[in-house]
Amino acid sequence: MRTFFDVERLITAEKRTFDCPHCNIKSLHTILLDIPEYDSTLILKGDDAKNYLAKVKMKHIIYKCVNCNKDTYFLIKRAAEAKQPTTIGFIIKATTPAEIIHQYPIYTPILHSSVNDDVKRATIEAENCFSVRAFNACGVMTRRAMHSLCTDKGARGKDLYEQLTYLKDNNLITPDLWEWAEELRVVGRSGAHPEWEEVSEEDAEYSLKFLREIIRYVYINPAERATRRLKETKKKKE
Repeated sequence: MRTFFDVERLITAEKRTFDCPHCNIKSLHTILLDIPEYDSTLILKGDDAKNYLAKVKMKHIIYKCVNCNKDTYFLIKRAAEAKQPTTIGFIIKATTPAEIIHQYPIYTPILHSSVNDDVKRATIEAENCFSVRAFNACGVMTRRAMHSLCTDKGARGKDLYEQLTYLKDNNLITPDLWEWAEELRVVGRSGAHPEWEEVSEEDAEYSLKFLREIIRYVYINPAERATRRLKETKKKKE
């Protein structure tokens, strides 16, 4: 699971600031539970395309938000190297960085009150699928979220492709966002049909990023601009 966290700092810091998935703000978190590391093994692919066995340290951490007092759990894989013995020592054949394998719950920006409920539910389910590494299911749910968005915005067309084109042609999304939405459509199709290539972790992650940006553009940005205009109008009248 890729992340914007500094993973090594998350492991070592007693206090850490990140977006709380409960209260939906960037907040200071303190360690509630820090379980000692334990050994595991994994297969790493080297530059020669061969598989190598590597030992890796795994770690469980629970952080408590100082704002809402709710907990967030992380399962973290430390950085690891696969080494091959030689007559003069070891040769490093493959490496993998420190990585968050699982987080519960995960932060999602789509809890904003302006987001349509059907879009919100599908996106949350997509986020949950990604958090448990169900990448095909994540792809399907990102597509469902886009389909729900099209329905909410009255997009016309016999299928999702035509509906997304309707959104672009009527300036409800930009051409760049349309290209992202097309990516979601294709990834969702792949996740739903076994005859298509399986959705990779990278594809699922980018689908979620694209979906968040589309939701922000369609729902959140207009709502925030409207709120700002109301505040400015109120100030002028005072």
